[in-house]
Amino acid sequence: MAWPNKCESDTANFLADCFNKHQRDETKTYVILNNNIPVGLLSFNHIDKSNKTAYIGYWLDSKAQGKGIITQAIQALTHYYAIKNLLNVLSLNVLSLI
Repeated sequence: MAWPNKCESDTANFLADCFNKHQRDETKTYVILNNNIPVGLLSFNHIDKSNKTAYIGYWLDSKAQGKGIITQAIQALTHYYAIKNLLNVLSLNVLSLI
């Protein structure tokens, strides 16, 4: 999963790329909101539709960390995909930036 950029044109390109990959079922990227404020991204990457598998990636603003936001977001999204029988196996890769 790409990391958010600070430049407006980079952000526009990133969002367009997310949209295109979403439409092609290559990735599914979602904005994480906390009190209606965007604080991060959660995505399913490397989607394998035939095996119903994907990798989970996320980015969360440092100010929002430690509040259970990622846990809640992953639980909600995986629950939705499980109910819809869209995915069977998920792999979580975590990159921590200090």
